[in-house]
Amino acid sequence: MNDARVILCLFLLIAAALGRRVFRTYASPITIMVVPWLVVIAGQEVLVPDFPFGRTAALVIASAAGAFCGAAGVVALVNGGWGLRSEIPDIVITVRPGRQRLWRWLLRGLVALAAAELALDLYLAFYLGVGVRAEGSVNPYAFYDAVVGPYGQTIGVLYRASFTAVYLGALLLGVEVARHRRLTVGPVLFFGSIVAVSLFTTSKTFALLALSIVGLTSALMFPRAGRRLSAKQTLTCIFALVFVTAFVWGANYRRYGVVFTSGEWAGNVQAVYLFGAASGLSLYLDTSDRWIEGRFSGVCIGGPLEWLGFGKREVGVYTEVVLLGDYSVPTNQYTGLRLLLEDGGVGGMVIAMGLLGVIASTVFFRFYSSPTFAKCVLLSNLYLLLLWLPITLWTYYTFWTVGLVGLPVVGGWLVRLSRGSGATIQKEGGAVRRQGPLPAAGAGRW
Repeated sequence: MNDARVILCLFLLIAAALGRRVFRTYASPITIMVVPWLVVIAGQEVLVPDFPFGRTAALVIASAAGAFCGAAGVVALVNGGWGLRSEIPDIVITVRPGRQRLWRWLLRGLVALAAAELALDLYLAFYLGVGVRAEGSVNPYAFYDAVVGPYGQTIGVLYRASFTAVYLGALLLGVEVARHRRLTVGPVLFFGSIVAVSLFTTSKTFALLALSIVGLTSALMFPRAGRRLSAKQTLTCIFALVFVTAFVWGANYRRYGVVFTSGEWAGNVQAVYLFGAASGLSLYLDTSDRWIEGRFSGVCIGGPLEWLGFGKREVGVYTEVVLLGDYSVPTNQYTGLRLLLEDGGVGGMVIAMGLLGVIASTVFFRFYSSPTFAKCVLLSNLYLLLLWLPITLWTYYTFWTVGLVGLPVVGGWLVRLSRGSGATIQKEGGAVRRQGPLPAAGAGRW
């Protein structure tokens, strides 16, 4: 038993419970920040206890979580009229009058774009043989280098643009799923296309990121459903974990080919992808002292800096790797905290996490008191940042900033959000009161 992991898990569990009580919903900033860390650290302790994890890493993670939760809790207490006593409302989604047809065509265009991305990947990998090894498996880094290199002026531009557009479209599809309170044909086709793209290119993050954007955006609209976990919600969470595990296995099988048929080696690869970043952070902290004071290099905001011509981002952030598990499986993931530590040191990381706690909680209460599409985009992007922090920091990438700047304009022009209740459903053109969570009128019209 690893004492550092066990104590950290207890701390995170207490923080999650307090966050649920203060915000009166599981869809709170504290829960979104704490639970992913709890899953990763507890998963290590139960499934791969031999993965390295030291007390320094536990202290750094606890400091980051403590700074965030403390700041978020203060904001919740200031807004105590909701945070401690009353309920927060569900959100009613209305397509603005006269723009329903444009909204439908926009969603259809996003589905077509995801399908075009799949067709382009099939063309590159199977027809041109880009990134395909002799045994038939795919090297995603060679695939990407070829696309942005030899094809950089033609296919490469289209390839990167479609990737970014799919990420942005995931949030709009999340709004559509929440509007109908169920999956319709369009979102299913969209998700199916991006999952197929990830399996063919073995880029697991592409699908998992898009699906998490949709899930977070949909959850924002129904905070009342997060007051307590029902049996259905619990089963949904279990299904999601099973799906992620099976999907990661399938993508890894395609990446490593016949070598992946070794059961123990395959298990190590799975474990490194799902739980290895925390161990990468621990090894980095134990072998370097740069993180104590930090030296600002702009790695935390690599996407915007690359736009402005002040640097070039590496694929996967870091080129250096650490070896984990009995089979020495390599990983270059060190969690998003390493980026904060490198740029700001321990003090900068604590301040940054505290500011994130203040901003996320403030936007949370402002969104549910006076919902707008811009606030929805901001809160969804903040939640995405927190959800993936045990893996990476999304401000390093371009799409996060593009979505933060561009989506409020497009979505706000087409969609209106307003406060409702658990019994309010939405027809195109107006709100209608019903008993029970019935789907929106016109649901399924694609």
